[in-house]
Amino acid sequence: FEIRRVVEIRAVPLTLTSPGLFSVDQTGQGTAVTLPARGGRIGLLATGLGPVTEDGLTTRACRAWVAGREARVEYAGLSKQADSCGVYEVVISVPRDICANGGLVHLLIGGRRSNTLLIPAQ
Repeated sequence: FEIRRVVEIRAVPLTLTSPGLFSVDQTGQGTAVTLPARGGRIGLLATGLGPVTEDGLTTRACRAWVAGREARVEYAGLSKQADSCGVYEVVISVPRDICANGGLVHLLIGGRRSNTLLIPAQ
């Protein structure tokens, strides 16, 4: 008795980055998980930001947009608050009017765009 299987070989595209922001309800939609930061800064939890340096910083420039405006990224690297592998933290400066009213946020790294989530009013 002999069992034979036919296996199909396919090419699978791989990328260094495939950014995704964590959402409160864990669906990747709705409200972003935000970490407290001081002085108009917000920390976002993300995944898929690619390789990091020995210091845990992303090797590619990470950019962020909030309410249609580019925000300054102050830190993009492995999370110092999470105990999970592959969890990154992105700390961005957010203009005061956006802090007061909230807005949509997304990241761009390695030419790839993350999901878009809501930052609630602070």
